[in-house]
Amino acid sequence: MKKIENKNFILQFDEKDKDLANQVQAVLDKEYSRILKWFDLESLPKKTLIKIYNNKEEYKQNLIPWLEKEGAQYHDWMIADTYDGNINMLSLDLCRQTEAHNDITLDEFLITPIHEFVHVCHRNIIQEKNLSWFSEGLATQLVGQDYYKTNHIPYTAKELQQNFKNLDGSYRVAYTLVGRLLEKYSHSEMLEFAKKPSKVNLQELIDETNSCLSKENELYYSK
Repeated sequence: MKKIENKNFILQFDEKDKDLANQVQAVLDKEYSRILKWFDLESLPKKTLIKIYNNKEEYKQNLIPWLEKEGAQYHDWMIADTYDGNINMLSLDLCRQTEAHNDITLDEFLITPIHEFVHVCHRNIIQEKNLSWFSEGLATQLVGQDYYKTNHIPYTAKELQQNFKNLDGSYRVAYTLVGRLLEKYSHSEMLEFAKKPSKVNLQELIDETNSCLSKENELYYSK
């Protein structure tokens, strides 16, 4: 594999993805300080390694053992992760070969490494077991993936805590729930939740969010 390295990142990629790797590096360099600042970090203890896979089977072989530890299954929409502490992601060409992302644009693709970098930073402050609903909601919110918002939360707290990655629309639910937290709490309070996500009363948050969404829907349809 080829390599690009600067003071914050190391990128590994196949020669055919050199231009793509340069663009990934550029968006990460641009967002680096903003994301660290949100987590109240001055720097990270080591450079972040980004591996752009041009072989889907190799990517799956790295990912699936981590999913199995969580009791989760591999799904076609899974194109990036940070389970091993690195940012692992499929190339743009491979993303477009999946059913879930067959029409992904370059701009949409370049949001992915930023999303994953949020996870890398989050790992550096979290003080307890990670909760996927919170970490995915925070990442989608911090990178502005607002297309995820849903108009109803159909799951219980137990379902989200125990089976997040196997639930349909779970990322939309997470985006919406963490959006509610960001509206309600200060940045310092959100940092405490990021360190200890279990401090959030999830069922209470679900009920409160659904109540707010119901009122929003009533206002929308009454116009």
